[in-house]
Amino acid sequence: MPSVQIRPTSAEIDLGAMRHNLRAIRRLAGAGTGVCAVVKANAYGHGLVRVALELERDGVEFLAVNTTEEGLELREAGVAAPILLMGGVFADAHRLVARERLTPVVCRKDDLQAFARVAGDRALPIHLKFDTGMGRLGFWPEQVGEVLSLCQQSTALRVEGLMTHLASAEMLDRDEEVGAQLASFEEVRKAFQAAGIEPRYVHAANSAALARFPEARYTLVRPGLLLYGALPGRDARLALDLKPAMSVRTEVVHLRDFPEGHGVSYGRQFVTPRPSRIATLPIGYADGIPRRFSPGGQVLVRGRRAPVVGAVCMDMLMVDTTDIPGVCRGDEVVLLGRQGEEELRAEDLAEQFQTIAYEVFCAFTARVPRIYRSNEEGI
Repeated sequence: MPSVQIRPTSAEIDLGAMRHNLRAIRRLAGAGTGVCAVVKANAYGHGLVRVALELERDGVEFLAVNTTEEGLELREAGVAAPILLMGGVFADAHRLVARERLTPVVCRKDDLQAFARVAGDRALPIHLKFDTGMGRLGFWPEQVGEVLSLCQQSTALRVEGLMTHLASAEMLDRDEEVGAQLASFEEVRKAFQAAGIEPRYVHAANSAALARFPEARYTLVRPGLLLYGALPGRDARLALDLKPAMSVRTEVVHLRDFPEGHGVSYGRQFVTPRPSRIATLPIGYADGIPRRFSPGGQVLVRGRRAPVVGAVCMDMLMVDTTDIPGVCRGDEVVLLGRQGEEELRAEDLAEQFQTIAYEVFCAFTARVPRIYRSNEEGI
C-alpha cells in the first residue's frame, strides 16, 4: 500500500483484542492443550505477517496456513515458530517445504513417499489427516493400516500430528454427525497407539468444536474465527468473552437533499419515498462490500443505524441519513465495529451480506489499508 493514506476508508486491527481472545481460548482449551492459530487467507483479512508475528510473540504452538506461499511469506518475514501447512503441496514443492521447515499436513500416499525422499538427515515432522466426514482432504479411516505401514517403513518421517476436520460443529442440530466423526477419528487414533505411534499433537477442534465439544480438544486446538473475535455461526452462542479485532470505518464525503421520487444509484433500484438526505461514502464492492448489501444493510452514523440505499457501486455506496439529525460532510461512518452505544459485529454483517462471518473478514480487499493498534508499549 502507498505510504500516504488519503481516502478516509480503513480497517483498524486491535492487536490487544486479539491477545485477549487468545487468553480466553487458552482458558477454554484447558491446561495441556496447545493452540494452533489459523492465519491462512491473510489472517482472515487481518494481515498475515503482522498477526503471525504477534501470535508468535504470544507463544502459540503453531501458526496454520493453507498454501506453501503463505508459509514462505512468514519465513521471509522472520517468523520462526512452527508453521502447519494445511492445504496440500503442489508442483513437487516437497523439498522446498522441508527446507523451509514448514510442517506439512499429509493426505495422500504419494506425498508421504515424496517427503520421505526429500527429508534429508533429520526426521521430517508431519501431520497425518484423516477424512472422517468432511469430504475434502485426507486418508479414509479404512486406510489406517496402509498408512501405518508406510510410516513404519520410513525413518525419514516423524508422525508429529494426527488430525481430522469437523464438518458441522457450529450447527446445533448436527451433534450426532460430529459425534460420528469423532468416534471414527478415535478409532484411527487408537490404531496408531496400538502400533506404538503416539503423535505429540492430536487435533480435531476448529473454533466451533473448541467452543462446543470438549471431547474434540485433544492436545491441540485450531482456532481461527474465535481469535478474531467472532462466533462461528449464530447457533454457536457461548459464554466466551471475545473482543472483535477488526473495525472498518470511512466518512461522509458527499451529502445532498433529494426530493421525493428521485432515483439513487444504478438502475434506480431505490427511489426516495419522501424528501431525503442521502450521504455518499467512499467504499464499495472493490473494497469488499458486496452489491447485495442493499437493500437491508446498515451502517453507523452519529451513533445511530442508517440504511444503505441504492445499488452498491464499485467505489461508493449511499446511505439514508434523513432520520439522523445533524449529519455533516466528514462525519465518521462505521461499517464494522462500535460507535457510541451501537455496534455492528461480523455476525451482523454476515446476515446483511447473506453469508458467514468468515467471508465478511476475508472480503475486505487490499485497497482498504490495515492500521494496527495495541495497548502494549512498542507495538
